[in-house]
Amino acid sequence: FLDSPTKPVKQQDEQNDDELDEVEEEMTYKSYRPAKLLYGLDHPDEVVENSTLAAVLPPDITYNLAIPANVIAEGKLSNLQLEAIVYGNQRHAKDLPVAATKDVGVEGAAKLPAEGTVLAKRCGFLLGGE
Repeated sequence: FLDSPTKPVKQQDEQNDDELDEVEEEMTYKSYRPAKLLYGLDHPDEVVENSTLAAVLPPDITYNLAIPANVIAEGKLSNLQLEAIVYGNQRHAKDLPVAATKDVGVEGAAKLPAEGTVLAKRCGFLLGGE
């Protein structure tokens, strides 16, 4: 490990910078528009996404958004912002089963449920979120 030939730090940094530049040059972006949300005005700024992400379709929308019609009609929120609200609410509407343990309590409960009891835990919006 110590006997392996190494390049000077400055030369390594320059090589890493060159490699990053090559990756950035290879990366392509596409204009982003919500694929599954069919209402709302376009976002006022240009929004792009990595072409790799653009190749994957988002999940179907099952959440029925209850919002005043003028918010959508007048463009107070763009379709991009509405998409985030819809997917956030859709995800938050799901519960994950969680087994009770000594470490997992129920907020506001006077006592812990019996060990092994299945509790519902709200899903988070982000991947892996709780």
